[in-house]
Amino acid sequence: MANSKSSKITFLFSIFSILFFNNLILEAQNVTHQFNATEYFENIKLWRQNGQLSHFHLDNHPKCALGLVFDIITQSQYMNKTEISYLSKLLEPPIRQKFRNSKNFTVYYDTLGYNTPSLLTPQFKRMLSDTSFVKTHQDSMLVIESYIDSVLYYFNYVWDKIVDEYHYIPPPFEPGYNKYNIYITELGSGLYGQTVPSLYPINSGQTPPRYYTYIEVDNDFISVYPSSRGIAGLKVTAAHEFHHAIQLGSYGYRDYDRYFYEITSTWIEDFIFDDVNDYYQYIKTSQNTPRGHFATPEISLIYTDGLIEYSRAIFGKFLQERYSPNVMKNTWDIFKNQIPYRVASIYALNQALIQENSSLRLAFVEFSEWNYYTGDRAKEYGTYKEAKYYPLIKSKSQLEVLNSGRIISDSLQNFSTIYQAIKYNDATSTIIINNLNYETTLLGNINNFKFSLKLSTTSDMNSKQVLPNLYATLTVNDIENWNFGSIDVIYSNFTYAYPNPFIIGDGGTIKFAIPESITEVELLIYDSEMNITYKKHYKLLPHTKYIEWDAKNESGNYVNSGIYIFILNSDKKEFKGKLAILKK
Repeated sequence: MANSKSSKITFLFSIFSILFFNNLILEAQNVTHQFNATEYFENIKLWRQNGQLSHFHLDNHPKCALGLVFDIITQSQYMNKTEISYLSKLLEPPIRQKFRNSKNFTVYYDTLGYNTPSLLTPQFKRMLSDTSFVKTHQDSMLVIESYIDSVLYYFNYVWDKIVDEYHYIPPPFEPGYNKYNIYITELGSGLYGQTVPSLYPINSGQTPPRYYTYIEVDNDFISVYPSSRGIAGLKVTAAHEFHHAIQLGSYGYRDYDRYFYEITSTWIEDFIFDDVNDYYQYIKTSQNTPRGHFATPEISLIYTDGLIEYSRAIFGKFLQERYSPNVMKNTWDIFKNQIPYRVASIYALNQALIQENSSLRLAFVEFSEWNYYTGDRAKEYGTYKEAKYYPLIKSKSQLEVLNSGRIISDSLQNFSTIYQAIKYNDATSTIIINNLNYETTLLGNINNFKFSLKLSTTSDMNSKQVLPNLYATLTVNDIENWNFGSIDVIYSNFTYAYPNPFIIGDGGTIKFAIPESITEVELLIYDSEMNITYKKHYKLLPHTKYIEWDAKNESGNYVNSGIYIFILNSDKKEFKGKLAILKK
């Protein structure tokens, strides 16, 4: 067994740093793996000599060790028996002074020394170091045991939720044990916890391989995201790491699906403990500027860098709120089977969404729209329940289009999005462009696909209207793998009905743009003989940019083809205009 937790942590991060920064894992390439055992283990020894995690210079400090765990499993496939035996010895769980168990878990912990657990004071200091809380040995033991009480309570609570209520397959217990093992460790450096596997698959020779695991959690959660310090950090870690244990032990290890393991674990921690919101740290900075996916939506869904995969917990939230939390469960049920694609989760997601009468492509288009309506653009419907707390997603700088038109040339990775703001005359909108190359993504490739977007005042059979009298045409080699359209049309000085003409049968609604300062408005629709056709009073949320009409009269039937007059009355101004409606 490892002699101390300090050397264990040093070892794990040394592997992560070596593999990540020196490219020892030739991942996602069809090349022969070159493994230098002498150099590899010498580097491990060198890194283990220093227990200071600050020396690893990680660009993005992960909240858990799944990335390095995947690297360890991948690297072990190229080792001989002696090397695997040595590495396995290093991965054995640490020795602790005491243990306690309850229901499904056994917790191992120290009552003296570096790894001793402690609750935090209201000022987020360790109680064991605060003489106003701890004056006697009995006080110290009460603090320690209270921490262990919390660990057992929240892990069992998570088991009840994930296994008993949501019906995920529980992780297998390590051989010789009848409960799942948890070790309390001083992790530091922002680490919340880590799920550590054995190197020998439970189901040797089968795909995907499954592994016994144990979990280590931090001993105080003092160095994590500020709003998650203390018990809040323990709560989300219980959910996050326990689901990693389920993933590796019951559903299997697939190297190219790393992104999905973290999406799921980060999503499920918020699904179970919605009051914590630890995932906010991955989508925005302390200044509420975009981070992770909200800063780089043009990066492929399957990409990982120690940050963006955590931020894409919002994709899990989208699936949960738009469809059902069962989408994630069904995806994992499909995932554990033999799937003849490198990125099995993409196939499994698509199949799970087909069960919801959708598809991954359709869902991703809607996901990109949900991500636009955040912050002060948040709506009451059609976006996240917590959307107002999210940052605004990063858009390309606004382009002004002249009557002569404009051409935008760029590229986009598979399963990613560009938001392009445009202005023409007195109107603005944002064009959302999605690349939906399913086949490329299944293969685990991340490619840049070129496109050209032509903006013109004239239309053709391939163009879409993006603003009044302005049309867009997308030119690509594989149009079936793309989707684009405009949203959030804003008019500077007066109102428009859009689209105009409106064609009944094409779907959608007629939108009437209004100044954001208006809080109440009445919509009146008259036919060409000035007979009232429709009337409705709207109470508006702040920053509402338009109201909608479905082209139906007050009896609920579609109106006839013709020219209609619309009037928008507010306490500040009256807006009038004409609208053409056609039937197919």
